[in-house]
Formats: sequence, C-alpha cells, structure tokens
Amino acid sequence: MHKIILITVISLFFLGCSESATQSYRPVDQKKAWNIYGKYNGFTGNVQIFINGYKAIDEGMDFFSSHKDLNGFYNDRKIQASCSESIYTLSPSVECIIFVDNERAATLIL
Repeated sequence: MHKIILITVISLFFLGCSESATQSYRPVDQKKAWNIYGKYNGFTGNVQIFINGYKAIDEGMDFFSSHKDLNGFYNDRKIQASCSESIYTLSPSVECIIFVDNERAATLIL
C-alpha cells in the first residue's frame, strides 16, 4: 500500500514539472550564441529561466493571475520574461517571451 502511495506522489510530481526546449539567441555584440531554456513547476508555480546554464530568473507566477512579468540579469544585461499560464488544459503550461535588454530573444513553452 505504501509503495502505491509513493509511486502516485512521485508521478504527480513529475507531471507538474516541465522544461522547454533550448533556443539559441545571439546578441549583436557577441560572437557566440546563447542557449536559453526554462523550467516550470506546476505545483509551486515557480518559473526558472536559464541562459548558458546560469539561472537568470527564478520567480513564481501569481496565484490569482495567469500573467506575470519576471525580471533578472545575465552578464550585466537585463533579462525579462513575459509569462502567461494556460490553465484551461489538462496539464498546466506556461509560455514565456524572453527579452534581453528589451530585445525579443526567445519564446519558451514550459
């Protein structure tokens, strides 16, 4: 009985977490492209945006709103994520439009 409960809890945990595909973005003054991806925890509402493996944004979505603008920094550059949560699907998902110094860099589906 305990194994069934444990398996159920673990399964629900993994259903509530998602990660986006990595997207590339090359700032005008850079020779190498940046790799941008994100993670979303559906249970806590936490959104994390990573650039080249560095956590640039780590904030939670608002409980009473399906949209939130998140802010952070990477290499002294302002990183913004305009995120909208889709609550009308079986599995909640978040779409984030990522901006680097006010320039659109990527769209992530978490």
